[in-house]
Amino acid sequence: MTNKTAFTEEEWGMIEDAAFSVGLTASIVDLNFWNYDREIQGLDEAMGEAEEVFKGNELIQDLMTQIDAEAEADEPAEQETGDLEYLDMKGEQIAEAELKKIEKVVSLVSEKATPQEAKEFRAFLYFLAEKVAKSGREGFLGLGPKGISGKEAAYLAKLKAVLGI
Repeated sequence: MTNKTAFTEEEWGMIEDAAFSVGLTASIVDLNFWNYDREIQGLDEAMGEAEEVFKGNELIQDLMTQIDAEAEADEPAEQETGDLEYLDMKGEQIAEAELKKIEKVVSLVSEKATPQEAKEFRAFLYFLAEKVAKSGREGFLGLGPKGISGKEAAYLAKLKAVLGI
């Protein structure tokens, strides 16, 4: 079984970033004031659910254990200063940049994990993104029904292609 010890510290940081990236990007791609809090809460809830859904995958469990420990210690994950490049970008542009990073992480995990673990990791990333997209509300002032917007659906389709699912 593949776990955190199979990766360098830098690689593990990329894997941790990917878990947040897919969810945050699902929110940012169609960012609006009314849904942002709901979708961030959706990411938190999705991570909690993922611990149960993917409980047989040691890689995902190690990742979730670390994220939980950082949250309990109130230690924010380290952010690279390179993220400032996104300040002048629109949601779709950010999504394209993040998808390239996700592609690298998927390749890394596929190299070091078993085929089954890599498949489950890809499913895990999609699970997080889809849960975030579904947690927002559409319509005027975000008062409409829950649902996935057109921009979120386009991002999820691109994510599926990158993940190979």
